[in-house]
Amino acid sequence: MGCHRRDRLTTRCGAEPQTLAEHETATGAWIQIHYSPACGTSWARMWGAALDDRVEVRAGGANGPVHSARVTNRTKRTPTSTPS
Repeated sequence: MGCHRRDRLTTRCGAEPQTLAEHETATGAWIQIHYSPACGTSWARMWGAALDDRVEVRAGGANGPVHSARVTNRTKRTPTSTPS
C-alpha cells in the first residue's frame, strides 16, 4: 500500500507506528520520526514550533531525496520535496 502524501489515519498506516527518534530543538520545538511496518511509510511529526520553522528529512540514506515541511499557521503544514 503506497501512502506517500496520503493521510496515515485513513490508510491505517498510523495505527501502530514505531517511533524511531524523538528530539527537542534548542528553541523548545519537538520532532518525532515514525515508521509504519504495515505499509513501509515513514513520517515526521513536529510540535511546539514557531511560524516559518521547517523540518527536513532525508529518505533512503545520505543520497536520498529531502522531504521538508514548513509551519505556515497553527493548523496547516506546507510539505515540499527537494531532489538531492
